[in-house]
Amino acid sequence: MDPVTQVTDSLAILGLSEANAAKPEAAHTRLAYEPIPTDDDRILRVLKLAPGTPREALVGTLELVVGVGNSNEVRPPSESLRSLGVSQAIAETVWVASEAEAKSPKNEPSEPAAFIEYEALSYVWGDPAKTESMTLNGVTFGLSANLKDALINLRERDTERTLWVDALCINQDDETEKHREVMRMRAIYYSAKRVVVWLGDAVFDSNMAIEWAEQIHLHFKAYLTRLGVQDEGEGIFDWIRETQRFQMVEAFGLLMPYHALRWKALHRLLSRPWFGRAWTLQELVVARSSLMLCGNRAVKWEVLELAIEVCEYRFLDARNVNDMIGSPATLSRADAASSRLTLTTTRNCFLPHDKIYSVLGILPPPLRDAITPDIDYALPARIAFLRAVRACVLTTHWLNIICHSHYSPWYPSDHPSWLPDWTRMPRATVLAERNRDAVFPPHRVIYDREAVASFSDDLRTLTAKGFVVARVVAAGVADELLSFGDGEAEGSKVRRTSRYLASGSADDAAAWRAAMYPQDPAFQYIPESTGEGEGEGGHESDPNFFEFELPLRIFVGPRLLSQRASGNGDVLDRFLDGLSRVPRRVWDGGLKRENLLPQHEPVPPEKEAEFLGCYHKVQGHMMSRTVFSRDSCEAGEGMLGIGPDFTRPGDLVCVLLGCDAPVLLREKEGQAGKYMFVGDAHVQGFMEGEGVHGLDEGKYELVDFDLV
Repeated sequence: MDPVTQVTDSLAILGLSEANAAKPEAAHTRLAYEPIPTDDDRILRVLKLAPGTPREALVGTLELVVGVGNSNEVRPPSESLRSLGVSQAIAETVWVASEAEAKSPKNEPSEPAAFIEYEALSYVWGDPAKTESMTLNGVTFGLSANLKDALINLRERDTERTLWVDALCINQDDETEKHREVMRMRAIYYSAKRVVVWLGDAVFDSNMAIEWAEQIHLHFKAYLTRLGVQDEGEGIFDWIRETQRFQMVEAFGLLMPYHALRWKALHRLLSRPWFGRAWTLQELVVARSSLMLCGNRAVKWEVLELAIEVCEYRFLDARNVNDMIGSPATLSRADAASSRLTLTTTRNCFLPHDKIYSVLGILPPPLRDAITPDIDYALPARIAFLRAVRACVLTTHWLNIICHSHYSPWYPSDHPSWLPDWTRMPRATVLAERNRDAVFPPHRVIYDREAVASFSDDLRTLTAKGFVVARVVAAGVADELLSFGDGEAEGSKVRRTSRYLASGSADDAAAWRAAMYPQDPAFQYIPESTGEGEGEGGHESDPNFFEFELPLRIFVGPRLLSQRASGNGDVLDRFLDGLSRVPRRVWDGGLKRENLLPQHEPVPPEKEAEFLGCYHKVQGHMMSRTVFSRDSCEAGEGMLGIGPDFTRPGDLVCVLLGCDAPVLLREKEGQAGKYMFVGDAHVQGFMEGEGVHGLDEGKYELVDFDLV
């Protein structure tokens, strides 16, 4: 969804409640919290919310109860959480770990105890400037307006309701307790009998949106009934491909013009802040059961999830969706640790530290255990980021995490070049994490050669073993080619995402995304503009993308569709292969439309949809990237590569042990032996382990790179 000094400036946009969030600005009375025992991990503090009518003041008490680790048999959580960026495979591994942790607390007395059932609340803080109050343990206690609205709608009229609410059940003034409860967050949400998601108060069309989601769900259920499928529960539609779901919606007659207001209402509901909140991932992944609440209208998660899946394809930008981490091949790389750790890069949280801490519950246990001792909100967020990267590299023995760092001249000066900036939108897709065509084995760049890496005591330097395979000779070699156009569009093919996303219209932004990346996971990395920077253009470091359908059609055309054009059928290999085969006279003789079109081999009509799909995939991976030539190769000849848009001649093309993509390094001026990490790359001739073979044959020399 920035350093600590920028958090305050972002609150109007972020406004989110987290387990560690600061207490309301004007808490009326200091509450004397009874300490939570540290010798029994089953005990937690819950809110006993007294019954009342909507007009009556909120009253509640905080009590210590035995609730964590309830061993009642429960079904696994949703089998499909793609709409929140979590795949089936990861959800299953997280759930199994949550079950084991909750049922086997580290500290558990031998005497039996009566478990208390409770519901855990998932919500956002709202505007922190608007504070309200309730009577808690007999004193007036401050809370946010959004939390007050949630509690009013959750309160029963005649019976007491037991809830776990982070802002109330965690003593926000006790750093030790906050640290401990953050560590237990996964177990707390797993042990709850239900997670209740508060989306906010009802507005003029929110009930229409929920009713429309229920209609979509009913149509799909009726379809399954006709097929003889009687299975109930979440994930029953997973076998239907996303593209087919949209086609089915059209077949159901749900895309008629008179349904436009319903779709817009659904889009507005699914654009609420909760869907972009960092803690959402953990809270929903580990939940036994989830209920979404908007005003006094409730809907099951599986109903809303199907609507999200349908809208994601055509109508909605579901924030930070990252299906790519769902492949078993990717999970085998230390359980996709780097992908999980960076899931919150474009998600919102009150404090930047929670970009890391909010995903602890879905990290592989060894990595979670390595990061947990370093939880410290008193330190700058940059330190939390540095420690997380160190833990990831040293625990998993892979360097893919540093490929989430996207260099630009505006990168924070106090960040090492290899450190991902969790506070700013990604500038490009991460090629090291990219899935290839499923029929071909991924991760051949380095095979299974694990990283050999170490960190300096001050965490400013990462030393990694690798070898140089080439140098960049020319960067931007295809810029003129890719910007070839006609009419008014000529020469203006580079676009900045924020130019569209800062337009002030959520519907326009959604329509832009739907047109730009209708089905390719690569485009799911394109986030919303943060709104930072000056003017309507957003920040200068926001991602750039190319619109180059016409030149791609002219210069590459059917070759992009041929899997025989490259060894493994990878779309980027086919793209580069097609560019390398553009006749030299095209590169040297200028790009005159009248001379080029006669040479154009048209895409067969039956291949048009496939071509557009390939184009969108390439376009997604070319976001904030450029084509370069390496070694003595000239433009249009020899081996090409795709690197960050700030690639320069002289940059080293390297293969690092434990990194699933070649990387570009730049020697630091005046600092012998020191290198800046420019970014990961896709390089012809080095994507199938050629570098490793050359190393084994003595062609390359393994050296230490000091990255700063």
